[in-house]
Amino acid sequence: MHRVIHKEKPKSSICKSLFDEFFTRNPDTELATITITKGKPKRSAVQSNLYWCWMGLLGKHLGMSKDSVHLVVSHKFLDLVKTEYENEEYSERKSTTKLNITEFINYLCEIEMWADEFLGYQIPHGSDYDFAVMGKRT
Repeated sequence: MHRVIHKEKPKSSICKSLFDEFFTRNPDTELATITITKGKPKRSAVQSNLYWCWMGLLGKHLGMSKDSVHLVVSHKFLDLVKTEYENEEYSERKSTTKLNITEFINYLCEIEMWADEFLGYQIPHGSDYDFAVMGKRT
């Protein structure tokens, strides 16, 4: 579970909702640890699981491995990151692990539209889709 906390906004209701949600989902748990990290959050485990599920589904549809589909979609939708070393320029695709939550949601939406429009394949939405993309459980 995670929430983005802004310095200038009230925090007590956010903390309370996190506590309530965690202990509701884990009624037998007596102890929990809270970690606060600096900066923008990276994608969640739910988003990562959804992504790799989609890579597997698209792989089956295309007759490719999920790793191969991952390379194809990252090439299509992620920006190049350039590095210079000893007067030579090197480029590679931005890693999905470096995307923040908003960037990753946009990436998932790009993949979904591409699959539908160009492959004629509608990616099924499992129970984690709304949480991964919309940030809420249904």
